[in-house]
Amino acid sequence: MNSTTNAAQYFDALGCNWQRVTQLCGPARDHFVVFGGLIVKLRFADTLLYEAYSPAFGRAHLAQAPDHWHAEICIWSNRPGCELPAPAWASGDHIARGEIPSLSDANIRSVYNIQSSVFNSYCSISKLGFHCVRDFDKLPQYELGAPIRDILSWVLLDHGAQLVHAGAVGYASGGVLLVGRGGSGKSTTATSCLGGPLKYLADDYCLLRKSEGGWSVNSVFDTCKLYPSDAEKNAVLNNCESSYSAETGKQLFYIKRDLEKHTCSGFPLKAIVLPKVTPGAAAQSYVNSINSSRAIQALAPSTLFQLPSSRAKSFGLMSSAVKAVPAFELALGSDRKKVGDALVELLGQVQR
Repeated sequence: MNSTTNAAQYFDALGCNWQRVTQLCGPARDHFVVFGGLIVKLRFADTLLYEAYSPAFGRAHLAQAPDHWHAEICIWSNRPGCELPAPAWASGDHIARGEIPSLSDANIRSVYNIQSSVFNSYCSISKLGFHCVRDFDKLPQYELGAPIRDILSWVLLDHGAQLVHAGAVGYASGGVLLVGRGGSGKSTTATSCLGGPLKYLADDYCLLRKSEGGWSVNSVFDTCKLYPSDAEKNAVLNNCESSYSAETGKQLFYIKRDLEKHTCSGFPLKAIVLPKVTPGAAAQSYVNSINSSRAIQALAPSTLFQLPSSRAKSFGLMSSAVKAVPAFELALGSDRKKVGDALVELLGQVQR
């Protein structure tokens, strides 16, 4: 049996399984979210997952059901009678980022994250996805802070948009994308702008898409993560509720009502910025112009490593965006309260 037959048959089996899940658990709870104009219907058959995931989609939530949507994702967790269909793959079948070639073809993509016990499958023809958590108690912090991101990345890419591993801050009139591998200073830079003139959009994942007149950035998840030592220095976050993960050593914050005034949900992209932590740096942060090749090297590998995607299509989209705007390196000074000042000055220059 070839992989195309395997993929189609297993996807059909997932559909039958979903019907059984809803019969056992009752009608699914529908939750509509919108990212840059793209509407996704999330169908929860599991109260625990609804309560765990929905806070991360705070501002993206649509209060009323729309007349149409671009994709539908069915979500449940293992329990007696709700298990995934008999596995059609072995641990040796997994490749990078958990992708399962035997259950994937030109139209269907399937991945399994061993660490989080999460299985995802999506068909680009039917616009239908399945997300199953095999062990709810093992869900790590990153799944709560950026839930269902694998399927969402495929849905968005189908519509010419890319979920990127990046932060973003700016004004409604324009902002910057903060790029770099984990530990480069994206979260510190993005959250240091909270309470200042620049609005926070994201610190880890955001949506990059072509728009009229250029490129734009949109928020996806209403969360941010920081090490406790950094969070303590942030006056805006200091009194906010958070959860701590011993695995990552970070606190996860949700953007709720007390933080919304410091945030925005989207803006035109004006520049790419690479934060750089410099030991023994002076208090003031400053920027230097760099070429687009350094910017794409900071953005693309990090995104492609984090998310299973169509590598050629994703790389092409990110390259086009990076080439369309200027790129800079941001040398982070020791006084993080002044990081925003450097970015405000930069945006003043690029928007003239």
